[in-house]
Amino acid sequence: MQAKITQRLVDSLKPTEKLYVVRDRELAGFCLRVQPTGDMAWYLDCRNAAGRRLSFRIGAYPGLRPEGARRLAEETAGRVAGRADPQAQKKAARAEAERARVSTLGAFIEHRYGPWALTHLRRGDVAVKRLRADSRQWLDQPLTTFNTWRLESWRRDRLKAGSSPSR
Repeated sequence: MQAKITQRLVDSLKPTEKLYVVRDRELAGFCLRVQPTGDMAWYLDCRNAAGRRLSFRIGAYPGLRPEGARRLAEETAGRVAGRADPQAQKKAARAEAERARVSTLGAFIEHRYGPWALTHLRRGDVAVKRLRADSRQWLDQPLTTFNTWRLESWRRDRLKAGSSPSR
Protein backbone atom coordinates (compact mmCIF):
# COMPACT_ATOMS: atom_id res chain seq x y z
CA MET A 1 0.00 0.00 0.00
CA GLN A 2 1.27 3.45 -0.83
CA ALA A 3 -0.14 6.63 0.70
CA LYS A 4 0.89 9.80 2.45
CA ILE A 5 1.55 8.65 6.01
CA THR A 6 -0.39 10.83 8.44
CA GLN A 7 -1.69 10.37 11.96
CA ARG A 8 -5.20 9.76 10.62
CA LEU A 9 -3.95 7.00 8.31
CA VAL A 10 -1.94 5.34 11.07
CA ASP A 11 -4.93 5.40 13.42
CA SER A 12 -7.05 3.68 10.78
CA LEU A 13 -4.62 0.79 10.17
CA LYS A 14 -5.67 -2.61 11.48
CA PRO A 15 -3.55 -5.78 11.78
CA THR A 16 -4.08 -8.61 9.33
CA GLU A 17 -2.95 -12.24 9.30
CA LYS A 18 0.27 -11.28 7.53
CA LEU A 19 2.72 -8.44 7.97
CA TYR A 20 2.10 -5.57 5.59
CA VAL A 21 3.94 -2.37 4.74
CA VAL A 22 2.54 1.09 4.13
CA ARG A 23 4.99 3.13 2.02
CA ASP A 24 5.00 6.91 2.08
CA ARG A 25 4.21 8.69 -1.17
CA GLU A 26 6.28 11.79 -0.31
CA LEU A 27 9.53 10.41 1.16
CA ALA A 28 11.08 7.55 -0.80
CA GLY A 29 11.86 4.54 1.35
CA PHE A 30 9.93 5.74 4.40
CA CYS A 31 7.43 3.13 5.54
CA LEU A 32 5.42 1.72 8.41
CA ARG A 33 5.39 -2.03 8.98
CA VAL A 34 2.26 -3.44 10.63
CA GLN A 35 2.68 -6.82 12.33
CA PRO A 36 -0.13 -9.36 12.74
CA THR A 37 0.11 -8.70 16.50
CA GLY A 38 -0.80 -5.05 15.91
CA ASP A 39 2.73 -3.74 16.61
CA MET A 40 3.83 -1.02 14.21
CA ALA A 41 7.36 0.18 13.48
CA TRP A 42 8.85 2.90 11.28
CA TYR A 43 11.55 1.95 8.74
CA LEU A 44 13.64 3.59 6.07
CA ASP A 45 14.58 1.40 3.09
CA CYS A 46 17.38 2.69 0.86
CA ARG A 47 20.58 1.74 -0.93
CA ASN A 48 24.09 2.68 0.10
CA ALA A 49 26.84 3.97 -2.19
CA ALA A 50 27.80 0.40 -3.12
CA GLY A 51 24.21 -0.34 -4.17
CA ARG A 52 23.50 -2.64 -1.23
CA ARG A 53 19.93 -2.49 0.04
CA LEU A 54 19.65 -1.29 3.64
CA SER A 55 16.70 -1.17 6.00
CA PHE A 56 16.91 1.03 9.11
CA ARG A 57 14.47 0.70 11.98
CA ILE A 58 13.66 4.23 13.06
CA GLY A 59 11.34 3.51 15.96
CA ALA A 60 8.04 2.07 17.12
CA TYR A 61 4.55 3.48 17.03
CA PRO A 62 2.94 4.90 19.25
CA GLY A 63 6.20 5.94 20.95
CA LEU A 64 7.19 7.77 17.79
CA ARG A 65 4.49 9.66 15.91
CA PRO A 66 4.43 10.08 12.10
CA GLU A 67 5.90 13.62 12.09
CA GLY A 68 8.87 12.65 14.25
CA ALA A 69 9.45 9.43 12.32
CA ARG A 70 9.43 11.34 9.02
CA ARG A 71 11.98 13.84 10.38
CA LEU A 72 14.28 11.03 11.60
CA ALA A 73 13.89 9.22 8.25
CA GLU A 74 14.92 12.39 6.39
CA GLU A 75 17.99 12.79 8.61
CA THR A 76 18.97 9.15 8.13
CA ALA A 77 18.44 9.38 4.36
CA GLY A 78 20.69 12.46 4.33
CA ARG A 79 23.46 10.61 6.18
CA VAL A 80 23.18 7.66 3.79
CA ALA A 81 23.33 10.02 0.80
CA GLY A 82 26.49 11.50 2.33
CA ARG A 83 28.00 8.00 2.23
CA ALA A 84 27.69 7.41 5.97
CA ASP A 85 26.51 4.07 7.30
CA PRO A 86 24.16 4.64 10.26
CA GLN A 87 24.11 0.93 11.10
CA ALA A 88 27.92 0.81 11.33
CA GLN A 89 27.85 3.98 13.45
CA LYS A 90 25.30 2.38 15.83
CA LYS A 91 27.40 -0.78 16.05
CA ALA A 92 30.55 1.23 16.79
CA ALA A 93 28.75 3.24 19.47
CA ARG A 94 27.51 0.05 21.14
CA ALA A 95 31.01 -1.46 21.04
CA GLU A 96 32.50 1.71 22.53
CA ALA A 97 29.90 1.72 25.31
CA GLU A 98 30.73 -1.90 26.11
CA ARG A 99 34.46 -1.11 26.13
CA ALA A 100 33.89 1.80 28.50
CA ARG A 101 31.75 -0.39 30.74
CA VAL A 102 34.52 -2.95 31.23
CA SER A 103 37.53 -0.68 30.84
CA THR A 104 39.00 -1.26 34.32
CA LEU A 105 40.15 -4.53 35.83
CA GLY A 106 37.47 -4.36 38.53
CA ALA A 107 34.71 -3.80 35.97
CA PHE A 108 36.07 -6.60 33.79
CA ILE A 109 36.03 -9.03 36.73
CA GLU A 110 32.55 -7.90 37.76
CA HIS A 111 30.85 -7.90 34.34
CA ARG A 112 32.80 -10.36 32.20
CA TYR A 113 35.03 -12.77 34.10
CA GLY A 114 32.84 -13.18 37.19
CA PRO A 115 29.70 -14.35 35.34
CA TRP A 116 31.81 -16.60 33.11
CA ALA A 117 33.66 -18.13 36.09
CA LEU A 118 30.44 -18.77 37.99
CA THR A 119 29.01 -20.57 34.97
CA HIS A 120 32.05 -22.53 33.74
CA LEU A 121 34.24 -23.22 36.77
CA ARG A 122 33.44 -25.68 39.51
CA ARG A 123 34.51 -23.19 42.22
CA GLY A 124 34.01 -19.98 40.26
CA ASP A 125 33.06 -17.98 43.35
CA VAL A 126 36.41 -18.88 44.96
CA ALA A 127 38.32 -17.99 41.80
CA VAL A 128 36.65 -14.56 41.59
CA LYS A 129 37.28 -13.82 45.30
CA ARG A 130 40.92 -14.88 44.95
CA LEU A 131 41.41 -12.75 41.84
CA ARG A 132 39.89 -9.72 43.56
CA ALA A 133 42.06 -10.23 46.64
CA ASP A 134 45.29 -10.74 44.67
CA SER A 135 44.70 -7.78 42.37
CA ARG A 136 43.21 -5.39 44.94
CA GLN A 137 45.71 -2.64 44.11
CA TRP A 138 44.90 -2.81 40.39
CA LEU A 139 41.08 -2.90 40.37
CA ASP A 140 40.75 0.73 39.27
CA GLN A 141 43.49 0.46 36.60
CA PRO A 142 42.54 0.50 32.90
CA LEU A 143 42.87 -2.88 31.20
CA THR A 144 45.14 -1.35 28.58
CA THR A 145 47.90 -0.94 31.21
CA PHE A 146 48.25 -4.70 31.72
CA ASN A 147 50.81 -6.64 29.74
CA THR A 148 53.01 -9.70 30.15
CA TRP A 149 55.90 -7.71 31.63
CA ARG A 150 53.71 -6.19 34.35
CA LEU A 151 52.22 -9.53 35.36
CA GLU A 152 55.59 -11.29 35.36
CA SER A 153 57.06 -8.48 37.50
CA TRP A 154 54.23 -8.97 39.99
CA ARG A 155 54.83 -12.73 40.00
CA ARG A 156 58.60 -12.27 40.45
CA ASP A 157 58.06 -9.85 43.36
CA ARG A 158 55.70 -12.30 45.09
CA LEU A 159 58.23 -15.12 44.75
CA LYS A 160 60.98 -12.86 46.19
CA ALA A 161 58.68 -12.02 49.11
CA GLY A 162 58.42 -15.71 49.96
CA SER A 163 55.16 -16.78 48.35
CA SER A 164 55.27 -20.29 46.93
CA PRO A 165 54.55 -20.70 43.23
CA SER A 166 51.10 -22.06 42.43
CA ARG A 167 50.91 -25.51 40.96
